[in-house]
Amino acid sequence: MSRQVWDAWRAVSVRSFSQRIRRLRSWADSHLSGWIHEKTIRLCEKRSRWAVAYQHPTGHRTSNMLDRMMRGMNRYYSSTQHFHGSLTAIRLTSRSQALLWNFTPWHPSIKHRDGWQSPAERLNKHRYHDDWLQNLLISASCGGYRYKQPPQNP
Repeated sequence: MSRQVWDAWRAVSVRSFSQRIRRLRSWADSHLSGWIHEKTIRLCEKRSRWAVAYQHPTGHRTSNMLDRMMRGMNRYYSSTQHFHGSLTAIRLTSRSQALLWNFTPWHPSIKHRDGWQSPAERLNKHRYHDDWLQNLLISASCGGYRYKQPPQNP
């Protein structure tokens, strides 16, 4: 069954996708039973929602990349007991985690990095220092650049 589902996802057009989903449903009705049949039929009923992806031909058909990121975020926030504490503590915790996710280097096996070592470098197209921690400290400090200077007392 997984092959039929995967083949439907790999369709090149909305028409082809719809046809493959109809075939999958027909195949499921004649070959499957129980909960797996129910799940397959539910999947087929969502055809119109997934057909929207064909309006964006360069977009990703699956959310695997996002799911990987969200699993890590979910684990992190679960271990911090889902924002227990003050609003200030929550903001600082979220900011610290975002900084770490953005500045820690990718694993060397990650492809399509274009020479950048982390998401922040790729986004900014700049590396202050070869050490990722130095990059984080320099980038995160802002040196007051983005904020209005408080008035000086005479």
